[in-house]
Amino acid sequence: MKEIKYHGDVEKYRNIDLSNFFNAISYDFKTVASLILSSTDFLLESADKNNAKELHLIRDNSKLLLKMINHLIDLRKLYNDELELKISKTNIVDFVKEIFSELKSTAAKKKIDFIFTDNEIDSCVFIDRDLIYKGIYNLLINAIKLTTFEGVIQISIKEDLNFVFISVEDSGIAISEVDLNQIFLPLYQQSSYNKTTSGVGLYLTEQYVKLHKGEVKVQAGEQKGIIFSIKLPKGETHFNKNQLIITEDLRADDIFKENEESKSQIEDKLEVNTRDIVLLIEDNDDLRFFLKSKLKKNYNVFESDGISVENMVLEIVPDIIISDLNLPDKNGFEICEFIKNDERTSHIPIIMLTSLNTDEAHLKGLKSGVDMFLTKPFNLSVLSQSVETLLNNRRQLQKYFSQLNSNESNQNVVKEKDKASDKQVVFVNKINKLINANLDDSSFSVEILADELHISRVQLYRKTKALLGITISDYIQNIRLEKSKVFLSENRDLSIADIAYSVGFSSPNYFSTAFKNKFGKTPNEFKRS
Repeated sequence: MKEIKYHGDVEKYRNIDLSNFFNAISYDFKTVASLILSSTDFLLESADKNNAKELHLIRDNSKLLLKMINHLIDLRKLYNDELELKISKTNIVDFVKEIFSELKSTAAKKKIDFIFTDNEIDSCVFIDRDLIYKGIYNLLINAIKLTTFEGVIQISIKEDLNFVFISVEDSGIAISEVDLNQIFLPLYQQSSYNKTTSGVGLYLTEQYVKLHKGEVKVQAGEQKGIIFSIKLPKGETHFNKNQLIITEDLRADDIFKENEESKSQIEDKLEVNTRDIVLLIEDNDDLRFFLKSKLKKNYNVFESDGISVENMVLEIVPDIIISDLNLPDKNGFEICEFIKNDERTSHIPIIMLTSLNTDEAHLKGLKSGVDMFLTKPFNLSVLSQSVETLLNNRRQLQKYFSQLNSNESNQNVVKEKDKASDKQVVFVNKINKLINANLDDSSFSVEILADELHISRVQLYRKTKALLGITISDYIQNIRLEKSKVFLSENRDLSIADIAYSVGFSSPNYFSTAFKNKFGKTPNEFKRS
């Protein structure tokens, strides 16, 4: 009995080791695919006609390689019962039409008459877009492979009261009865097709549809070719509540599509002398080099392979961090948790690059403080737009904090925000309290404030610049000048010199100059108005 248990435990841990090995290999493959696709897309932007054809060939085959990797990942998940559904409401005609449009050029290479018929249907179904996308894509690719030159492929959508039907019919080679009966078996090779295939795509298509409580059927065409039909139930009651999502998530393949609007937004960058600092954490040297070479055109880029990166974060306090998940020292989630839990760096937005696209990974990332996920392989324009979006969000935060000064109404706003335990508001509150407590002390400097906050002068400068949009010196002076306005309005008997000293200016003349520069009037002019 003990021997049986021993061998059972050995087999269990062997399976765990194999699963971990498979995950690691899949991650490495996706990283390489990401590098190839990103580099190819970049080269295509400036390629001439002669080189463009070769680059398109590289890109198309890299995308094919990625789909094969995803097939293997889905196979493992199916065998381990780990394939999770993310169900959302979807217009089925628009959805299928998008896949049809994506494959038009592929069909055109064989001069195939590629036909889409929607039968004027306007129905929504509840599906996992990623899985059903893969399933329909597999059927269409299979049809294109089997259809001869100048053949016909027709995709049509029909419905009844309870179901939606999607059919793919081709005029390709005839298929035997034996092949029809076994076509959905895993790793099955069709005897009527003289080229070797993986035998995985159609099996996965059937499994994807079954997870939706639907079914896939196949039959021979009237003269030749085959007809695949997907039957999907309407409504959402056949899914568990935890499978339903509200957000309109992008399909994994959307990241390959060019986004011209995003590109135009990316080109509108900050001036060179105010460029944001990006810290790039990636242990793959080639991918890190490629990303740095592209990002440095618009940002000041620092790089790390992930080893002892915490020291670098504290030293430079970057404006944004792009980090890989799988790193040699600590993983991306651990690094993110460190950054978000340290008051000196908690404001820094983080983009996580990962080959994992599971609810578990996303939940773990959200708990550690990740601001945005990008699944490998990603399009460079999507990464650039993501960086700019997070930096723009931070600028919105700067606008909020720029309204804060020493007057009572704005202090109340900060106190209200405190109730939400916002770390950045808590930090600004600390600064405000220390400045107001030392308002009349002209020797109160940035160095003293940094010591009181237990951070370095550089860290204080970088964090306040990120949060407030101005230097800490200017922020201190702004609070002093705003307070002087209150004194000028409420204490008209006080001299300008007395007010200058009471808000921490050692020179009344400098106070008057600073006041006029900020408010457009001298203190005396303001007092008389």
